[in-house]
Amino acid sequence: MLRYALRRILWAVPTLIGLSVLAFALTSLIPAGALGGDKATEATRSRQMFLGLPYFLNSSPVGADELAAQLLKRMATGPDAEAEAELARVGGAALPYILPRLDQLPLDARERVARSLTPVALRMGLEGSLPTGRGLRDLAAFWSHFWDDHTLDFTTSSVSRAVSRYTEHGGDDRFHALRLVDTFALPAIFEELKKTQEPARRARLIQLASLSTSLGPNVTEQDAAFSIDRARDRWLEWWYVYRSDFTPFEGSERLLAAITETRYGKWSARVFSGELGVSSRDGETIVRKLRRRAPVTLVSILLALLGSYAISIPVGLVTARRRGEPVDFVAAAVAFIAYSIPAFVHCELLRRLALLGGMVDSWALLPAAALLIVSVAPFVRYQRATVLDVLGQDYVRTAFAKGGTTARVMWVHVLRNALVPTIALSGTQLPALLGTTFVVEEVFAVPGLGYETLRAVEARDVPWLVAIVTVTATISVLGILLADLVAAVLYPHLRAQFGSHVGRAR
Repeated sequence: MLRYALRRILWAVPTLIGLSVLAFALTSLIPAGALGGDKATEATRSRQMFLGLPYFLNSSPVGADELAAQLLKRMATGPDAEAEAELARVGGAALPYILPRLDQLPLDARERVARSLTPVALRMGLEGSLPTGRGLRDLAAFWSHFWDDHTLDFTTSSVSRAVSRYTEHGGDDRFHALRLVDTFALPAIFEELKKTQEPARRARLIQLASLSTSLGPNVTEQDAAFSIDRARDRWLEWWYVYRSDFTPFEGSERLLAAITETRYGKWSARVFSGELGVSSRDGETIVRKLRRRAPVTLVSILLALLGSYAISIPVGLVTARRRGEPVDFVAAAVAFIAYSIPAFVHCELLRRLALLGGMVDSWALLPAAALLIVSVAPFVRYQRATVLDVLGQDYVRTAFAKGGTTARVMWVHVLRNALVPTIALSGTQLPALLGTTFVVEEVFAVPGLGYETLRAVEARDVPWLVAIVTVTATISVLGILLADLVAAVLYPHLRAQFGSHVGRAR
């Protein structure tokens, strides 16, 4: 049994990979313009969805070094307001690649670069050192002298040590030293932010990140731990999207970036690491939402499945044994009516019955009851069909011929063999039930996966939509796998049959 289970799990891996590619295709092909908003919002969403990256292979990944070189080239050829604004945004992370080349530029290009770096100097706290009047030639000379004096400050090892000491001990001197290198410290800041657990230390790091990027949210060490954690989550999501702008790709990292700096690479890294991002609707992490919402939905589905088995097994046995009798026709009619009526009608009827009967205490069970009504009809008809098939087998007729009672033959010989296909049906019914929960949870205002997904659609919350496609696909595959394993326990020859198929494939 263990070998069979391992084989089934291994065979599920390619299925999950294929589903990941399909889910990626479904979510990555959404144009940013289709999500609404102005041009600035569209550009932000485009970046968050990594629409500017290749799909599967990036032959020229752009890190901080390459980005700085591109900006310098654009500004050297003439005035370029977008390049100047981009250089000011990247800030200190670009200085090691810009300032050493400053003297090699033509005078007008040198002056443009120096002018675009003025906001960076203000973020660094150098407003008192800037030339009086901020003449362009004087600004260019100022940056040349600045680099001569602070070259050693812009090294990865020294900044990492400074960030670690500031995180642990704080202090104005350490703060100003890190402020001086601006966004060059961001890789070390976020590396430390991922590791540290103490809210006060997280707040110090968030303050540095906010200052060097001129972005929010910002916090103080006196803020509540919940607020600091929420800000941390949003900053880590920002870093996941914009990390390449502030981190150079060197050596083996550049080779790895050919795969990771792609749409599928970014998407799969987020999925398989479990870091699914932050909801754009309320700023809460997707993982935290899933932990809170998923149990609500999965419990309803589990109750519906268990209820479907509890009803379909005895009804299937009785109607098959009494084929053509009134009980068979009645059961078929009830199943047909239940299956043909839309789910939202069942939900509304149950809701009104509960209100009329004053069954407010039972309100939490109504979603499961609605799912049960929708799902039980296929189980009943399928169970009846499989029982009829088994009743026609020779060994069943032999058991009756030997004088076996109806109850014994149905229980010992028929039920176990007829149950396997019905169990397998649960694996294929699971995706349908997941889809039905969208309607059920909306009608009953149940805060589950379906309810949250509809709110995400209304708010154009792309991170949640990406996550829910992946999660529901994974749940479906795992449900089918679990159904196969349960069937193998009840029906041992399936294990041998699967093994023989594997052997022939080899």
